[in-house]
Amino acid sequence: MMKTFLLETSSLNPYYNLALEALAMKTIDDRHAILHLWQSRDAVIIGKHQNPWAETTPKRLNRNNISLVRRFSGGGTVFHDLGNLNYCFIHDKKNYDVARQMNVVLDAVRAFNIDAEFNCRNDLTVNQKKFSGSAFCLKKNAALHHGTLLVDADTDRLSRFLKPADIKIIDKGIKSTRSDVVNLSALSETINIPDLKKALSQSFADQYGKDLSIIHPSDIASENEVDTLVKSRKTPEWLYGHCMPFDAEFSRTFSFGKVTLLLHVKKAFIETAKIQCSGIDDNIRFKIADRLIGVSFDNECLSMRLKEVNHAVSHTLSDWVKSILI
Repeated sequence: MMKTFLLETSSLNPYYNLALEALAMKTIDDRHAILHLWQSRDAVIIGKHQNPWAETTPKRLNRNNISLVRRFSGGGTVFHDLGNLNYCFIHDKKNYDVARQMNVVLDAVRAFNIDAEFNCRNDLTVNQKKFSGSAFCLKKNAALHHGTLLVDADTDRLSRFLKPADIKIIDKGIKSTRSDVVNLSALSETINIPDLKKALSQSFADQYGKDLSIIHPSDIASENEVDTLVKSRKTPEWLYGHCMPFDAEFSRTFSFGKVTLLLHVKKAFIETAKIQCSGIDDNIRFKIADRLIGVSFDNECLSMRLKEVNHAVSHTLSDWVKSILI
């Protein structure tokens, strides 16, 4: 007989909560189903295979104390703040049913007289405006489905921090689909996060016909196991280097002509560089480009390396690159 569990953590650390979900997948079997509900402090969460610079502007996040987090699941980029509620279903593969899981969420939301729908992109919408997106992870025996619920999120900040870096990115990574969004609080005067948690818990129990048992993080994994995974998911290698190789293009017109800087980036480091500008001597162009090889894809690192070339053009380019947020 299958048992249903509610895992509700008090931590607002998105790295911690996502690490807990990844570890829960290792413990699940066909006798158990878990619903995890949690909130997060300010963060931008990108999918496992996404390019951070194509989805947001990492330097802008740093300047505003917004965490950049890479999920272990696919899907698109989302913004978290305390007006957002996150849910996660963890099942054995035999009991994994996306439609059934979506109905848990729909029934909970409809309890507040909100006429929500499930669309073909696995989004939950009202009048074609999105309030929830989903992402998925399938392992050999376990399956996970997690998503967001915009209850009373700051949509102005959401738009601001989901703005890509102001450069041209060419890659084969998965791009997010931008949608019009709506807060559930704009659709119902009675909805709030504590009551929505209760509604989700009740809907989960109703859908699976079981009483919910409460479990705690220590029932999933040891504190050391969670901490170890959290540390690995906060490294530059995971956050920036995990995306597919890509090309970045910067352009600007100076007194000596239009300059186009073309960089091929692999694992967050510049593998090849090319400068296009008819107004710069070829020897200088090649010398400047060569100095960029092996540099971290970071505007300040690029600027410092350009300064090392003792030439007026290089110094001008250094000042320009330093002003670009990437």
